[in-house]
Amino acid sequence: MNWRRWPWIEHGALPLSVLVMRLSWLWLWLLILGRWLFPPEMRPILPLWMVTVLALGGALTARIAPQFLEQRRARALAAGMGLGAMLFVVWWRVARVDSALWDVRWVADEAVALTHWNGVLPLSAGVLATSAYLWLSGIRDSAAPNHDDIWRAFASGFVALVLLLIAGRLDPSGPPVGTTVWIVLFFAVGMTSLAMVGLRTARGIRNTAAPLPVNRYWAGSIVTIVVLLLLAGFLLALFVTPEGVAQAMGGVSRVLGWIANIVGYVLYALVYVLFLVLTPLIHWLESRMGSWFQFDTERMQDMQRGLMEPPDQPGTVTLPPAVDESLRWVFLLIAIVIVAIAFASALRRLRKREAENEDEVRETILTQALLRDQAQSLWQRWRDRLFPSHSGATSPFLSLGGVVESRRRVRAAYQAFLAAMMVHNNARAPSVSPHRFAETARAIVPASSEAIDRLTERYMAARYAPIDPTMQEATDAETAWSDIRTSLDTITE
Repeated sequence: MNWRRWPWIEHGALPLSVLVMRLSWLWLWLLILGRWLFPPEMRPILPLWMVTVLALGGALTARIAPQFLEQRRARALAAGMGLGAMLFVVWWRVARVDSALWDVRWVADEAVALTHWNGVLPLSAGVLATSAYLWLSGIRDSAAPNHDDIWRAFASGFVALVLLLIAGRLDPSGPPVGTTVWIVLFFAVGMTSLAMVGLRTARGIRNTAAPLPVNRYWAGSIVTIVVLLLLAGFLLALFVTPEGVAQAMGGVSRVLGWIANIVGYVLYALVYVLFLVLTPLIHWLESRMGSWFQFDTERMQDMQRGLMEPPDQPGTVTLPPAVDESLRWVFLLIAIVIVAIAFASALRRLRKREAENEDEVRETILTQALLRDQAQSLWQRWRDRLFPSHSGATSPFLSLGGVVESRRRVRAAYQAFLAAMMVHNNARAPSVSPHRFAETARAIVPASSEAIDRLTERYMAARYAPIDPTMQEATDAETAWSDIRTSLDTITE
């Protein structure tokens, strides 16, 4: 791997920031849930280093396994490693003192503890739930998070921290120790990651060979802004005291009370006028119905008294021991099935992006033709998944029908170039720009470096420029592709 060209922002810093934001609130919640659910000798549910290792393990498995294994083996490896990690964590946290790891009797003991717990929740239940969530969340995280992924992680973490502070206020012991440090870490990493994903978007907008530089001035600016925002938050917390907040809320409450009184007076006037109109109608209906609605008051009171009094011989329903034991294991089986379904849903993220992914992505314009094409493409993908044996070979590229002749010729030449690179196991990923892919192609076919650059520039102009290319430029693109094809044939031979 060429580390100088490795996209460290997309594939390194942003995934790590998502992990840190999740751990910032999840660790605090594990501390407070351990306080509520388990006795002191069982806290915390998992140590911090193990929480980090589980989350990193799921994320690394989802990124490394598909690069060396085919789809089914990669998914089987991820599932097996996840289940193995869960069992190891349960043994290490619960049974390592009394049993060796290879002594399977501890598994049976924990299964019995999960089905026959009375009053105190077994620690293995919390360990299994936590480890499964950490592993699955690591698998489901995107290898290169975009702005929506970062913002979703930031918003969900913010809500989790707000609920944690509310729970800490309700708990007599208060919030967990170190809550302030973790909150500061969450906001610092969150704001930095949002800035980095903004830089990534800016780099993607520039359609030039030279990327937007990432230097110490940019990094210094980001760090300075984040530090100033955090300091502003601390200063605001110093000046805005709880008494001031309570006084402000009292003023707001008075205003809301005035509004409620005004609304109440208006409703009272409306109801008064309504009953003035309806009172004669009600009296007329009573005179017409006569004694239809004369109920037996004594009988109604006896019925009410009978409903309120407990039965003479209260009893409880007791299930037979065999049925009770069966229900316990059925509930455990249901929990295992739920975990299996969650694993299956998360492992779908490991589906290898096939080489047939479209390299040219259309803009989201709500035209009738585009919506129809998108619906057809969606149906085609679902049909290929459900009935893979009946799915025919479809073109991996966008149709060139209805395109101006000069643009069509240039794009056809570039699509032929991409198809040839697929044959040589160097397909262009959808997230890779044409200029970056040209660098890869030049390393493979150094003899045609000039032709690759020429074809790439012609394609960028034909794909995105508002002015149609000339026929001479289209011919130049086809000539460049012919030179590249000759070099590729030489390499194949």
